[in-house]
Amino acid sequence: TILQKMAPGPVALLIGPEGGFSEDERQTLRNLPFVTAIPLGPS
Repeated sequence: TILQKMAPGPVALLIGPEGGFSEDERQTLRNLPFVTAIPLGPS
């Protein structure tokens, strides 16, 4: 799973706004080296 591939250490959970993140916001987050996207449902 995705979690098994992550390095041990602190974890933060980012929960988006009610309408979801915009595509620009999602892309900005995905481009950060310390962010791992973990889908919780259909994408």
